[in-house]
Amino acid sequence: MKDVYQYIHDQTLRLMNQGYTIDHVGRMMKLPEILSHEWYTNGFYGTVNHNAKAVYQRYMGWYNSNPVDLNKLFPEESAKKYVEYMGGADNIVKKAQRCFQQGDYQWVAEVTKQVIYADPHHVKAKLLCADALEQLGYIAESGPWRNEYLTGAKELRLGNIPLPANIITKEVWDTLPLKNILELFSIRVDGLKAGGCNYRLLFVIPDRNEVALTELKHGIFRYLGDTRKKAEVTVTMWQDTLYRLTTTNDHFYSSVIFVQGDKSKWDFFLSCQDSIDPNFNIVTPVSKK
Repeated sequence: MKDVYQYIHDQTLRLMNQGYTIDHVGRMMKLPEILSHEWYTNGFYGTVNHNAKAVYQRYMGWYNSNPVDLNKLFPEESAKKYVEYMGGADNIVKKAQRCFQQGDYQWVAEVTKQVIYADPHHVKAKLLCADALEQLGYIAESGPWRNEYLTGAKELRLGNIPLPANIITKEVWDTLPLKNILELFSIRVDGLKAGGCNYRLLFVIPDRNEVALTELKHGIFRYLGDTRKKAEVTVTMWQDTLYRLTTTNDHFYSSVIFVQGDKSKWDFFLSCQDSIDPNFNIVTPVSKK
């Protein structure tokens, strides 16, 4: 198996050095016959296309070296211009239907995506794109790719149907260091709202027998660790309250938190915590707040 990994890695770099972009290397990458016959190289889960792109991104990031793509328009903005240039949504869908009959499913999905981003309520475009994604799912060998295609088709036909968020079990919570748990706060801070803040918060978790000094500064929430420094706010809570608060920010739980010091700073910290959306759109424009 190590031969497959090294082959994909080395061949990706070879293609990169010839000027090929992330999309090129994914489609161009082919395994030699001796490796393609190994049972573990079948694309039932990962794919050569997918993994070659991952190697490219490791070294080059998202940029494909074309300056046109440095600061592209939002998809919704460019889609409206594309649709206008291509003669309008109805004209595009009519042409795409002919392409669908010819089995050009990837192109149908790509071109109807433009219509959908220009007009999320264009039913014919959404249904045609769903049909194309469904066909791509049927012919996909990779399970994850198939799931993505069919999930996209379902969203286009039925809308975004919320699913229960993954629940972290208490056993997992209890094994996580307090520092890692508090980092869940840091990735939810509204940086612009908290940009002018500069104060420390001390977390006291009695049933974990742990304390942690943190700070909210320059729009960043970070773990400091050194509890010898003075904190403007000290918050004491049971571990179950902390677990829920880091992921739900349900202010009901704040009623069982003992706050010492400047309570307004704690309240502001909570107000800066953005909500987590586990059910965002994947093939239709993300709804604006």
